[in-house]
This record gives sequence, structure tokens and C-alpha cells, in this order.
Amino acid sequence: MGLSDLLDELSEEIPDVLEALEDADPEDDDDVADARDLAETFLERYQEALEELDDQKEVMKLQRTVGLQVEKIKGLLSRLP
Repeated sequence: MGLSDLLDELSEEIPDVLEALEDADPEDDDDVADARDLAETFLERYQEALEELDDQKEVMKLQRTVGLQVEKIKGLLSRLP
């Protein structure tokens, strides 16, 4: 899979992950679990994407393109109960 395909896939998933994390009801265990699963799956895919890329320039481009959103996802994930 090429860099542009990876960027497209990850970029399409980010809004859903952020929404799930931001809207998760801390009183609803299922809601929290679903948001956590979605975020963890996304972060695993992001890490796999970084490992799949052979060219360091492509790795840096991926990090620059979605890195801030990834950090936001990690921060929101850490706040879940």
C-alpha cells in the first residue's frame, strides 16, 4: 500500500475516532469500551503504517500529516475512565 493510500485511509478514520472519544459517556461502560476499542484499533493501524513504510521521507510525511491528530487521540484515550 502506498503512502497516499495510507494517508487517505487514516485521514478518513480520524474524525470517527475523535467523535467517539469526545462523545463517550463516562457513565456508560459499553460506550467507553467502544470508544477505547476504536481508538486503540486506529492507533495500531497507524503504528503498522509507520512500520510498513521503507522510505524515511514517507514516514516523516505520514507523521507530519496525521501526527497532531494521533496525539489528540492518545490524549483523549488517556482520559477515558
